[in-house]
Amino acid sequence: MPANHAGNHRAVERLQAALPGVLLVLLLLLAFHGPLVGRRFYLRDVSQNHAPLRAYITERLSAWSLPLWDPYHGGGTPLFANPNALVLHPITALFFVLPLHAAFTASIVLQFVLLAAGGYLLARALDLGREGSAMAAAVLAFSGPAASLASMQNVLSAAAWVPIGLWAFLRGLEPGRRWLLGPAALCAAVILAAAEPASILALLLSGIVLGTTSRPRGDRIPAPAAALGALALVLALAALLAAAQILPASALLPISERGAGFGPAEGLKWSLQPARLPEAVLPRLFGDPTRLSPAAWWGGFLFEGRYPFLLS
Repeated sequence: MPANHAGNHRAVERLQAALPGVLLVLLLLLAFHGPLVGRRFYLRDVSQNHAPLRAYITERLSAWSLPLWDPYHGGGTPLFANPNALVLHPITALFFVLPLHAAFTASIVLQFVLLAAGGYLLARALDLGREGSAMAAAVLAFSGPAASLASMQNVLSAAAWVPIGLWAFLRGLEPGRRWLLGPAALCAAVILAAAEPASILALLLSGIVLGTTSRPRGDRIPAPAAALGALALVLALAALLAAAQILPASALLPISERGAGFGPAEGLKWSLQPARLPEAVLPRLFGDPTRLSPAAWWGGFLFEGRYPFLLS
């Protein structure tokens, strides 16, 4: 093959290899073009709870004072002990280097970037190929349930770290890459500190299944027992790293409203109603709850509180 033809062939191969990743970046830019030009997240919990709380946390930390107590909520409530405050979460660092509103926007957008990147890397670790990995990342980051997490920062701040944590765990099982179990433990510690049960279960169950069944590197993957041992080590180290949040939260939980537990009606009221399944085929069949008031949204009859937990 002539040299110029060989060079053109290599250039085409590089372009084809880069195209899935480029498309994923373009999707991220399209999905978050509003925040990138200065628009702010506002719907539901993100403006009612998380933004004001983050402003107070930033004020206290900037004054070198640990925010142990929230004097503005309910006549005064524990703050640091509440995992929803995310005081020890890595996003806190953004508020020391960016203006408040820019940092708050970045704390949401960058975690969707992490969700997409982690999904891509995890799919590649499972040997899906570049195109399949880009599709998996797009589903993880842009599906209806994922998009809904932009309004619930406490859930997003745990869920976004699950795919990258699983990737580091799977790669850490390979000889010569054991050091990646350290980053896997750090990701697991972030998830544990956020105390979001679904994300913790996703990490645990997916880690068990993928660690004991995946064979992307053939015989280089250890036996299931060794994989389970590595997962236990990762989780134990994560619990140790997250202890500064877990211990205060465990002391707060028994005296909280839900400390005594709750019945099926309370636990299931946010569940997906079967009547909503047609929305998978006909989006906004029951209207768009993000554009209509709760009184005007005709899908409210499906929910006890007239509003869905996941918006789409």
